Amino acid sequence: GLPANAPVWVLASGGESVYLGTIGDGGLYVSNDEGATWSRRDTGLPERSSTVSLAVGRDYLLAGIVGSSPP
Repeated sequence: GLPANAPVWVLASGGESVYLGTIGDGGLYVSNDEGATWSRRDTGLPERSSTVSLAVGRDYLLAGIVGSSPP
């Protein structure tokens, strides 16, 4: 699920999950098997946004993004 040569900007973990944010058109990804496989998890975020910061809590994930799709 992770694009080849995805430019990784930020990495965070919480509980059983590892979260990875990419720049460009990459998005936000999650792995529940220590990075063996990745799934895109950026529903609700603007298209073509870059995930540049992550905060993981017990019951939440906050993602800081830059950029968005044109209006």
